[in-house]
Amino acid sequence: MPYPSKSKKVGEFYKRAFKDLVIKLYCKDKLSSLEIAEKFLKEAKVSPSPRYIQRIIQLLGKSRNFSEAFTLAIKKGRKSYDSLRKPIKASILRKGIDLRQRY
Repeated sequence: MPYPSKSKKVGEFYKRAFKDLVIKLYCKDKLSSLEIAEKFLKEAKVSPSPRYIQRIIQLLGKSRNFSEAFTLAIKKGRKSYDSLRKPIKASILRKGIDLRQRY
């Protein structure tokens, strides 16, 4: 582990094991690894990298699947669903012809 002293300092600040704290923030509070790193920097004045935090989450088997992560990103405003929506023009083109024209 590249940052054992930083994780130890964070654990001492919160009086909890670092891994347990990361899992609680990631699973229950639904924070991303970047948000967890920013929280540690703001409160404990220690900054483990978001990549290190994500690695711990992956090693413990607690990472989110793509669908859950995407839904959470949309709810928090980090992603927009607008670019994935079909334009109105596509729905108009698929209406087909009316019966009068067909006859």
